[in-house]
Amino acid sequence: MNSQYEKLDNCLQILYNIYINTNYIQVIALEIRKFERTYENITFNYALYNCSNFEFNLTTVNCTKKEFFSTHMHPFTEIVFLKEGVLKFYYEDSIIDLMANDLIVTPPLKYHFYESQANTRHEKIVFQIKTPDFFNNCNFTELKKINVSNNMILSSVFKRFEYYIKNSEKPILNENFKTLIEGLAQELIINLTCLEEDFLLPKTENRLLSSILTHINENLNKINNLKDITQKFYISENYLHKLFKENLRITPLNYINQKKITLAKNLIEYGHSLSSIAEQCGFNSYASFYRCYKKYFGTTPSQLKNKQ
Repeated sequence: MNSQYEKLDNCLQILYNIYINTNYIQVIALEIRKFERTYENITFNYALYNCSNFEFNLTTVNCTKKEFFSTHMHPFTEIVFLKEGVLKFYYEDSIIDLMANDLIVTPPLKYHFYESQANTRHEKIVFQIKTPDFFNNCNFTELKKINVSNNMILSSVFKRFEYYIKNSEKPILNENFKTLIEGLAQELIINLTCLEEDFLLPKTENRLLSSILTHINENLNKINNLKDITQKFYISENYLHKLFKENLRITPLNYINQKKITLAKNLIEYGHSLSSIAEQCGFNSYASFYRCYKKYFGTTPSQLKNKQ
């Protein structure tokens, strides 16, 4: 990573992955957790509601210099509403400008991250669908981006969520919080599935990178090392590494392993056997799959399997 904050961000992501894979999630499912983090040039505040099916969080970020953050992918659908500010959204090999009131739906297994400029503030509401059986008619396989300024229903969902979060300590709201938030989650998903708007990704500026990413995603279970890529595209390993770091801020090997291990987590949640998952995701052995999974998620595949 090119900044110390990215290292911190990834550490927090690992800790969070450990957290959501423990049994403690059931104990504190109804609590709103609020906390603040400050690290060198960036400060962010969280208000988080987490349950077994989904997560809502309200995040405010202040940056004193240009930052790249939240480089990741996940096995679930993520919906981000940018309430305030501007951001650049990097989605695989595409770059998308986000402004206030933009809503973006990121499907599972897609690598993405954000860029904020110096001396800026942005506020966003993030909704993550963590289990595949939560609203089975929700099938977000393509990236969606809309501006909800003129969509009163979707805009209302986020305004109400923010209101409930900020007033969650009031007795009447506290007693009914679970019901209110679950209702908002269902309302959000139903209305998003009703949208008929198509979003065309901007054309990539680097055709070689685009071709390489397409090849990786179409042959993920067959790629065992970087030579499988460099030989096909007649490039050196050093050039491949430079291409990924400059455009995606990740090494090609980490990109491939994250793709494989995120797909593996998705397949576990859909009930596939662990031995078949290791093969489907292109690991040389179950042992290598086990090591990679534990390194990334901080827990073992069997621990997640036993929770299903």
